[in-house]
Amino acid sequence: MNQNLNQNLENEKREKNQEVIDTEEEIEQESLVLIQFTDLDDAKYCEKFSNQFKSIEITKPNPIIQIGNRLYQGEYQNNIGTYLYFEEKKSQQQKTEHEYFGKSFKKLVLTRLFVEEKQN
Repeated sequence: MNQNLNQNLENEKREKNQEVIDTEEEIEQESLVLIQFTDLDDAKYCEKFSNQFKSIEITKPNPIIQIGNRLYQGEYQNNIGTYLYFEEKKSQQQKTEHEYFGKSFKKLVLTRLFVEEKQN
């Protein structure tokens, strides 16, 4: 009986230690978000400079995004429905197939910011 009690106590101790370790670990969460531009011209610009993408406070409600030399302010909005994302895959028969990649329930609507010199 004492042996079972000791085993139970040891198991409880291990579980509590594991809980502490789990809560101390940093939790990272990835999500897909559709980016929508308020001006179609900006979407074409984004394609050219997609490798020059910087963000400030992307997890905040109104992040600032820099693409190339343009600045945008974003606003997260809930989608009506769900956006599905697919990747193109080339098959052996040279036809294009699409494979499910993920889904999104939010979108980031970007509006271009214009910086003006301060007048004294």
